[in-house]
Amino acid sequence: MFEASFDASLQRYRNLLDQEAASHLDLPNDNFDTGGVTGPGKYRLYDETQAELLDALAKQNFKWCFRRSLRPNSWNSSDIRNAPYATKRTPKEWAKVAGRA
Repeated sequence: MFEASFDASLQRYRNLLDQEAASHLDLPNDNFDTGGVTGPGKYRLYDETQAELLDALAKQNFKWCFRRSLRPNSWNSSDIRNAPYATKRTPKEWAKVAGRA
């Protein structure tokens, strides 16, 4: 059973490498804590992580944003400001997000 699981993981990894080499890598926004796709306001840790990512990217003038996989789901400024992020509960943290979006 372990060997089958390892082989399946290895094959999935190879497929992802092939997709990346062909510039067709599309990673779903799966949340391993909840077991599903997560969006704004559904999971506090997701919201906090998105805020940290936005802040880190902004500090580097968004130089890594050519990679679609690094963009937050709601990249549009109005989407970010209107989404029900848990980060809004902390005015200081939300001010950083709103100022970066």
